[in-house]
Amino acid sequence: MIAAQQHAQLNQHFLLSMGEKARSFVEFHAYDSPLLNQWHHLIASMRANANKRQWVTLINPPFIPNDQYLNEIGLGDYYVRIIRLAQNSEATTRYIQRCVQNGKSSIVAVWSNSVDELPEVLLNESPLGCQALVFSAGNQAQFRDQQLEIAF
Repeated sequence: MIAAQQHAQLNQHFLLSMGEKARSFVEFHAYDSPLLNQWHHLIASMRANANKRQWVTLINPPFIPNDQYLNEIGLGDYYVRIIRLAQNSEATTRYIQRCVQNGKSSIVAVWSNSVDELPEVLLNESPLGCQALVFSAGNQAQFRDQQLEIAF
């Protein structure tokens, strides 16, 4: 009886952890927001969600993260890959969709000139295998980008 209860508790914990992974979400931010804001969103996401055994994938970023700086702030152990893809291409859309669904990346950040370039999986709240950050031009009302303040 006790063994059955412990087994049920383990199964429940496993199912809850799988449910949390399936509820990964997409954060939308403005493409033309200041680079410092974009960098802070990326760092916050890495601290909260990155897994040292999975990629942090950046697709068409306007900057390349500095390895020395990442080491200094304690994020140097993560595998960061930069991918440059053609804009307005069907193959690009398919590649982005594979990145967010294949489970090989803990974070996928996408910089896109238009919402039309993004796969439907990012727009329709489908389950993802990672957290996604989307920096895209488009209807500014849809972005939850808040102005970051710097105190000296």
